[in-house]
Amino acid sequence: MGDGEWRAGRHHGSLGCHSAGPEHRDVARLGVHPVAEVGVREIPDAQPRRLTAVHRTSVHGGQQTALPDGRGQMMINYQGPASTFTHYSIVDVLQKKFASGVFEGKIVLIGATATGIGDLRGTPYGGTDYPGVEIHANVIDNILNQRFLKHGFRQALADALLILFFGIPLGIWMALVSPRWMWFGVALFLPMIAINFWAFLHGWWLNLIVPALTLATNVLLVSLYRSLFEEKEKRRVRSAFGQYLSSEVIRRLLVNPQLVEPKKTDITVMFSDIRGFTTISEKLDAQDLAVFLNQYLSDMTGLVFEHHGTLDKYIGDAVMAFWGAPFEEAGHATHACNTALKMMERVREMQKKWEAEGKPHLDIGIGLNTGVASVGNMGSALRYGYTALGDTVNLTSRLEGLNKDYGTHILVNETTYFAAKDDGYVFRELDLIRVKGKLQPVAIYELIGRAAENSVYGTPDEVGQRILLFQQAHELYRKRCWEDAQKSFQIILDKWPDDGPSRTYWKRCQEYLFDEPPSGWDGVFTMSHK
Repeated sequence: MGDGEWRAGRHHGSLGCHSAGPEHRDVARLGVHPVAEVGVREIPDAQPRRLTAVHRTSVHGGQQTALPDGRGQMMINYQGPASTFTHYSIVDVLQKKFASGVFEGKIVLIGATATGIGDLRGTPYGGTDYPGVEIHANVIDNILNQRFLKHGFRQALADALLILFFGIPLGIWMALVSPRWMWFGVALFLPMIAINFWAFLHGWWLNLIVPALTLATNVLLVSLYRSLFEEKEKRRVRSAFGQYLSSEVIRRLLVNPQLVEPKKTDITVMFSDIRGFTTISEKLDAQDLAVFLNQYLSDMTGLVFEHHGTLDKYIGDAVMAFWGAPFEEAGHATHACNTALKMMERVREMQKKWEAEGKPHLDIGIGLNTGVASVGNMGSALRYGYTALGDTVNLTSRLEGLNKDYGTHILVNETTYFAAKDDGYVFRELDLIRVKGKLQPVAIYELIGRAAENSVYGTPDEVGQRILLFQQAHELYRKRCWEDAQKSFQIILDKWPDDGPSRTYWKRCQEYLFDEPPSGWDGVFTMSHK
């Protein structure tokens, strides 16, 4: 029998007879000892075959061929723990205490297994109590049934593909996707182990350690990258937009920072301004004015954030905000209307408190306008901010200023009206105007309150009656019936003296009685101021 090494894991098993010197302590031996057992296992069609080593590159046994690796070694595919192959005591064999024909047509291996003198070895099944003779039985079984664990070109290619997949492509993917997908990288350990085990059951030995280390390194490095670099970017975004956006909007913005890049989008813009702020500032010293203004702006900004709005800027005592950016969402006009009503409710609470403290009377006007604007980070290389620009913004500012002309608190244009009219709000159509610098007329509406709720104009029934009388008077005005229209507006004023729009129209009718518009008048009132 020629020499040929056989290895499983870190264990080397050899076919042949070897000395039992110190240099061969971890080598499995075949031999006959005073006390021995016979290992027998029936193998179908297992006729004795001669094994021959050929240049240490192949082992032939009859028609069976086993191909060692470049070092002349092969990995043993163990069929089970110790005693998987049937053992017979050599004493019973010599005394013929065995069933007739039990060894017929079988390969019989003889080796020592007795305690103290047994040829015991360590195997992948653990411990050091595996009989060396049974290692030889596993080798022969592997040769006859072609069951050696293979690790050739195909297996090496599979290892390379796994290492490549768990390396660059997976690392790039985990660096680009949302952080919540990092758990997917950890979960890949399970299918990787399953693939390795499935390959083992089919006779392939695949490398588990290197792909696993590649995967673990990828997950750790990408996590470290996100912690060091992405968290730094998140802190920058929080710092830059914490003064403009609510914490919820910032959280969503961190998922997609590209949303702040300049773009044209549909938004609803709000301008609010304190009435008579110059007079108020003259009555208060610097410290009281700062406290007064800080409390007012803090409360108004809090309401904007509460309703998912974006604070654009403070312009002195004025507040500019908008809805619909950086996140495009349906119903931004409704959010703006609701915020405007909440702001008026808060101002009335502040009026009572400040008047009780002897502070000046506080009142504000609000303008809302829905339309397309350019929104994004804009400014200089030294300083920039997230803002909105365009005609929509300019018209909103004009609407806010018109509150002083009509004696109202909240004015909206027709686009805001049509976007929010079906969401439970009460509007009153006021006028068709042409603002300074614009040729196209704009229909304006007063936002009074919510349907089925009391407002500053009284109960829902009182509000409905006031709106109906105003519509009738306004229709007479459009028909150029100045005297009848003035009388109708006077009826409203007699019942509700605080109705600013009726007072404005009463004065306008008075003017037209003496100097009426030309015959081609289209019902549009041209504003002569901004």
